[in-house]
Amino acid sequence: MRIRFGFGWRRDDSATESFLASNKHPLFDLCSSSLESHQTEDVLLYENLLEFNQNFVPFFQKDKGICVGCAAAHVISTTQATELVVDDSEAWNGMASVESLYGLSRVEARGYKRNNGGDGSNGSMVCRGALKFGVVTQQDYSKETGVRSHDLRKFSISKTVDWGKYGSGGRYDRGKLDRVSKRFPLKTASLVTSFDGCAKGIENGYCTIVCSNVGYEDVRDKDGFCKRSGEWNHAMAIVGVRWDRPGLLVVNSWSNYIKDTNMYPNDIPAGLLRSSFWISPDDANLMLKQNDSYILSPFEHGFEPRSVNNLLRNRLLRRGDKNLRHRLLRR
Repeated sequence: MRIRFGFGWRRDDSATESFLASNKHPLFDLCSSSLESHQTEDVLLYENLLEFNQNFVPFFQKDKGICVGCAAAHVISTTQATELVVDDSEAWNGMASVESLYGLSRVEARGYKRNNGGDGSNGSMVCRGALKFGVVTQQDYSKETGVRSHDLRKFSISKTVDWGKYGSGGRYDRGKLDRVSKRFPLKTASLVTSFDGCAKGIENGYCTIVCSNVGYEDVRDKDGFCKRSGEWNHAMAIVGVRWDRPGLLVVNSWSNYIKDTNMYPNDIPAGLLRSSFWISPDDANLMLKQNDSYILSPFEHGFEPRSVNNLLRNRLLRRGDKNLRHRLLRR
């Protein structure tokens, strides 16, 4: 496949080691013993996100190396939406800001004041940034901070690239947006290194930022799987698991780059139809064993067992949703 889009994952083993050494819950395998994996029904965490953002489409990075920010924003937003479904809450504050997360990962998380080193980042640093400096969403913070560029209601690729040089908030921010975001920290980010671990996380409502150099074709087979092909230094989001033909659902940040419509489930939202694909357990293991992929949690103590499909079913039934979008009652 001839790639026309940007990458942006930079492997940095020293950054990963530093992050894990200072992390309260560094390894998912060591803090997920209470979670169960039933391996019986699909879990598609994008369904929780669609509860609050019905017109959701993945962030599109074009030819810029901002994939780590795009993937992190997708996973954090899905994590937040899942937590709201669990709590049966409507307190949705919007998608996480790609601009802020990317800036944090390149500047604040590394202890820099400025980063002129090209573009790109890695999973460990975007997680450190979100844990230490927090997360802002697509809202207008300009009145609170007095900085016009802090209106984040519309995703901006150019602003993301700029904040990758100067940190979250931009060149003239002076730490103002960081003071806002610190009120909303991510609580847990744990390294996951296997298909089994990632699948167990998803079954309990926790999705993954996956960073690796494993590439794929841009054509899916009849079941929606893409074959491994070439190298992508890239970050993406993993938001689903299936067991009829075991696999993980990956969402890319390249917009409608997949041309076929062979996708499972057949009622996948239009925004995901041409930007997502399934990968096999073997391919997932190859990606995850590169040691820069993280499962996120809203809990400081790690991960709690949750039956997310049942919780979403109950939520839809309580409000009398007769259509029950997607397939929750047919599983």
